[in-house]
Amino acid sequence: MIGEQIRRLNALAIPYEIVPGVTAAAACAASLGCEFTLSGISQTVILTRFATKTSMPEGEQLADLARHRATMAIHLGVRHIERIVADLIPHYGEQYPVAAIFRASWPDEEKVLGTLADIAGKVLEKASKGQR
Repeated sequence: MIGEQIRRLNALAIPYEIVPGVTAAAACAASLGCEFTLSGISQTVILTRFATKTSMPEGEQLADLARHRATMAIHLGVRHIERIVADLIPHYGEQYPVAAIFRASWPDEEKVLGTLADIAGKVLEKASKGQR
């Protein structure tokens, strides 16, 4: 998204400054009190999003990325949690631990912890109670 904003500002000759911050993925890991990589488990981190409005490049569909069994941070996917789980289970297994985190590091942060087997139900239950 920042690329679109930069191009628009440049086209309008509007000066701007880019201030680095904490990524949502890093904020999630901090909130969970865990690391992205763990020796013998995963040495690679994949940051991606779940494509709905725009297509993903060839080879970058979620199931393709899941074949690596790397740690994954999937942005903008909670509304498609059931489809995401279906793409991940064949590669990670049903008991793989996962978290869905809304507004990581914000005062109104919410998180749902579970496994691939139960995270969709937990997220949908929380949403049906008027929570995120």
